[in-house]
Amino acid sequence: MNYVIRALTIDDIDLLYAHSARALGESGKPGTPYFHIYDSVSPWTPVPEKTRERWTKPLTELGWSRTWGLFATEESGTHIRGAVSMISGDYNSNRHRPSLALGVERDHRGKGLGEKLMRTAIEWTRNPGDASTRFDYVDLFVFMGNEPAIRLYEKLGFREIGRCADRWRIDGTSLGDIHFTLPLRSGIALNP
Repeated sequence: MNYVIRALTIDDIDLLYAHSARALGESGKPGTPYFHIYDSVSPWTPVPEKTRERWTKPLTELGWSRTWGLFATEESGTHIRGAVSMISGDYNSNRHRPSLALGVERDHRGKGLGEKLMRTAIEWTRNPGDASTRFDYVDLFVFMGNEPAIRLYEKLGFREIGRCADRWRIDGTSLGDIHFTLPLRSGIALNP
């Protein structure tokens, strides 16, 4: 199968939402750890207007987002089978720490594609192409028990900075999370 990673544009929103629906439907199913916060009471709902707004905001404003897709060419056409997003904080005081979100569909995991997506997003964050923007860290969280994701984050240099037990309750299942950060430059301190 041929895979291509590229930054998503407004024209890709429907493909991204189709991927998101497929991937989110796999969370917590037999053989797959939980990896999203949505449940039957508060399910994920696509909001194209918000996505468009976040994707088009300049990096100098709060509330921007940038997303890269893993495109797979298959007999049925071209589909997004994985995606990674960098999401800015909503406060001036945390604009130096975007958050990362990653999702790869089950049939496309275990092939190094999540790592490639993450490396693409991290490299962009180190050099966003806007001289007035500088990021110092990339933050993320993962549910306790999602060992494949934890191994990937540690392999890429992310360091655990905290844990919160019983942080989420998804359809009656209690889940804790682990917070990770990646300093983007040497000499940047981590919290003790």
